[in-house]
Amino acid sequence: MIGRRHCLAAMLGALTVSRIAVAQPVLKRRLAIFVAVTYSEEASFWRPFFHELRRLGHDRETNLTVIGWSGGGDSRQFVPLAREIVAGRPDVVLAWGSRLALALREAGAAMPVVVAGTNLSRTGVVLNYARPGGNMTGISTDDTDELPGKRLELLHEIKPTAAIVDYLQTREIWQRSGEAMFRPLSQRRGLTPLPVLLEVPVDAASYRHAFAGVAGSGLDLLVVGETAENFVNRALIIELAAQHRLPAIYFDGEFVRAGGLMAYGYDATETTTLVARFVARMLNGENPAEVPVQVYDTLRLFVNQHTARTLGLTIPPAVLTRADEVIE
Repeated sequence: MIGRRHCLAAMLGALTVSRIAVAQPVLKRRLAIFVAVTYSEEASFWRPFFHELRRLGHDRETNLTVIGWSGGGDSRQFVPLAREIVAGRPDVVLAWGSRLALALREAGAAMPVVVAGTNLSRTGVVLNYARPGGNMTGISTDDTDELPGKRLELLHEIKPTAAIVDYLQTREIWQRSGEAMFRPLSQRRGLTPLPVLLEVPVDAASYRHAFAGVAGSGLDLLVVGETAENFVNRALIIELAAQHRLPAIYFDGEFVRAGGLMAYGYDATETTTLVARFVARMLNGENPAEVPVQVYDTLRLFVNQHTARTLGLTIPPAVLTRADEVIE
C-alpha cells in the first residue's frame, strides 16, 4: 500500500511539473528596427516584412518583440540613438540604411545587425560581400555607377528639350558624394546640374524650402536621390513636383503608384521580403560574419501615363515598351 501511495504521489507530482512547464511563457526574442525618418509597424511598407517573418516562424504575437527607433530625418541624432539601441541589448538590429549601420558601429554594436542599404562594401559597412566579417550583413542595392546615369537618360528621353536637371538630395550626401557623381553625368548630356538640397532635420518644411529655390522655367527635369528620407516623404515630393510642373524620376515603384511620373529601380515589397529572411536567419542564430550579402539588382521601369498627360508630356514608345509597369 505504501508503495502504491508513493507511486501515485510521484505520478501526480510529474503531472503538476508537466502542467507548469506547459504554462510557462515562450521566451520572446527582441528585434530593434532603426530607420532614418519615421517608423510605424502598421505602415504598408512593413506589411510584407512582418508577413515573411511570421511565415518563417517569428511572430510578434508569440515569440518576437519589436521596438522601432526613428531618427526623425535628423542625421545628427543617428549616433546618439544608436547608443541607446546598443544599451538596450536587443538580439538583432535591422538598420534601414548604410548611414545607420555605420552609426551602430560607432556606438559599439556587437549583436547581429541586418542592413538594408546602398553600396555596403564601398561605404565600409562590410569587408566584402562573400564574407562580410564582423557583425553585419544584409541586402545591398545600387551597387554600380550606371544606375543614376540610366535614370537621367530615361528622363531626358521624355523631355529632350530640357536644359537643367535638378537633383533632390540632403546637403550631407550631396557634399560627400552626390556632386562628384551627378555633375559629370549631367554635363555629358548637355544639362546644367542644379542641386536642390535638404537641410536637417529633413521634414516637410525642409522640402518646401528646397523646392522654393526651383525656377520652374519649363526647362527643368528632377532626379530624386535615393534616400530613406525621400522614400518616406514621397507623397509630399510628388505634390511639390506637380506644383512646379517638374518631370521627375524616382528610385522605387511606390513613387509611381502614388502619382509620380516614372521610376527606375526597385520594388519595396520585394526588398522588405528579402530583408525579413536575413532577419530570420539572425534570429535563428546564424553568424552574420559568414552570411554573404545579397546584392538586390532586380531593376524595373515604372511609368505613370496619367501624370505624363497632366504635365503635357508624351512618353516615347521606346520607353513604354521597356516599362515593366504602366499606370494609365
